[in-house]
Amino acid sequence: GAMVEALSESGARERRPDIANKLMLRTRRAYEDNLHMMREVADGLIAERKRDPNGASKKDLLGLMLEGSDPASGERLSDTNMRYQVITFLIAGHETTSGLLSFALYYLTRHPQVLARTRAEVDAVLPAGQAAVYEDLERLVVVEQVLEETLRLWPTAPAFSVAPWQDETLGAGYPIARDQRLTVLLPAVHRDPEVWDRPDEFDIDRFSPGRRHLIPAQAYKPFGNGSRACIGRLFAMMEAKLALALVLQNFDLEGEAGYQLKIRETLTLKPDGFRLRVRQRLPSVPPG
Repeated sequence: GAMVEALSESGARERRPDIANKLMLRTRRAYEDNLHMMREVADGLIAERKRDPNGASKKDLLGLMLEGSDPASGERLSDTNMRYQVITFLIAGHETTSGLLSFALYYLTRHPQVLARTRAEVDAVLPAGQAAVYEDLERLVVVEQVLEETLRLWPTAPAFSVAPWQDETLGAGYPIARDQRLTVLLPAVHRDPEVWDRPDEFDIDRFSPGRRHLIPAQAYKPFGNGSRACIGRLFAMMEAKLALALVLQNFDLEGEAGYQLKIRETLTLKPDGFRLRVRQRLPSVPPG
């Protein structure tokens, strides 16, 4: 809750004049309280790991930050630096990726043929009970297509802003002043009928290996734009592919009957009120 409220308020502060941010005392206090809570959570995780007698053997991201050092200077990350890294992963590594997975599960349960095709790939790459290794990820081609098409329809970070260096005239004569900010709405960009055939339909074959190169670079930007594009794109896709593959490896999924997709926006986008019925997959019994 603190994370979502802080994200929402940080976006609102960017759009308000400085004087308004200073005068909104109650809002500012709530914002600072939310930041304080996130810092407490991150500091608690770091302190708990330091107390763990087996902590040095854990090779997760926090372990790497605690044990790693600069190869040239030998300098290690400070606790304050690690705190902000943990908060960054909490936001960038959870909020947007979890929304992507939620949308992907929605579309899979609404398209049984795609679900069956995706599961068949997962079963071929990761037979029942087999743990995934890094090399398996590049073999999950259909899983990646599902995620890419999901991001086309509902990019969880739905917009970015740009501004010209000088006065410009765009398109059919729209004057844009220097430094005038323009917001690019990605769900609209990703549905441009001049680029996308049947733009509102879920079709993972748009991103098949033989067709992926046909998509214009400016028509698909789910991770943002230019030098401000998401630095964690590869990490996010790796995380999402692994999570979705493990879900399909271990569970049968059924969407809630009658559910109509509703979008909830808390700076990022996610399905609102979407529920799944989940059953553990049982190992198949050979005939006879």
